[in-house]
Amino acid sequence: SAPLRKALDQWIANDPSDPLVKKLRGKDSEAFHQLAILSYKFRFFRALLFKKHLSNPTQCIESSINSFITQYKSLSGFIQFRKDLCREFQHAQNLSLRTDSKIQDLIGENALFITTNWDSTLWKDTNIKKLIHLHGRDCLAESMVFPTELLIEDTTFDLASVLPKLKGFQETLQETIFELFRYNCMTELFTGVVSASSQLAKTKKIVIWGYSLGDYDADINSIIGTWPTREENEMWVINPSSDVFKRSIALTGCSSASLYNPLEKIVYKIQDI
Repeated sequence: SAPLRKALDQWIANDPSDPLVKKLRGKDSEAFHQLAILSYKFRFFRALLFKKHLSNPTQCIESSINSFITQYKSLSGFIQFRKDLCREFQHAQNLSLRTDSKIQDLIGENALFITTNWDSTLWKDTNIKKLIHLHGRDCLAESMVFPTELLIEDTTFDLASVLPKLKGFQETLQETIFELFRYNCMTELFTGVVSASSQLAKTKKIVIWGYSLGDYDADINSIIGTWPTREENEMWVINPSSDVFKRSIALTGCSSASLYNPLEKIVYKIQDI
């Protein structure tokens, strides 16, 4: 999307790498990979910070934690990038659902929407009555879940056990640590996942719209993959890619499946692919 591209381009521009390297990193096909690498470096040093300082049974020294965060730019740099990305999505114009009469018919009026988009487009759509937002929103940077990130990783850091040690720290350092470990939004993020799984287990029809089921999103694939394959269940995939259709069938085990290609305005059945 344009907001993501703008934030990534700014990050690439500030990197002292060779111009040819920057050009390669600026390709749209590299966007998710770049986000994954940024996130992995961040998570690695976040784990090191927790192990070296926050989980230390002896008294933590505020200056040493500050020094650690300053030394490893992957921590503070990622936090800032996340905030920049939020700002770009908040300022973006003309973000809307790309729909047509066939899609509207497939979705219906009372559908539950489950989205992994960071922007607030669906929240602002008055036609959408029921919505579960996974992977965070642009109104809270620390809630945004990046490619390859899994919420289960965040639960391994027992930040509540070290809160007493943080009380004497400067307020800005406390806030930074909360941002590093998603302290203020874990409950909401997990509630969304549980609600999505619960609702999906009860539904007879799912529509996978514009979602690639990429390898980066193991958590979402797992949720979709637990959809019970009852005989009466029906699945529609709205996507130009037949590969996404095949993956959806392989993931869910649902043979009563159809693909609607919104570019061609054509419906395909499983036997047509």
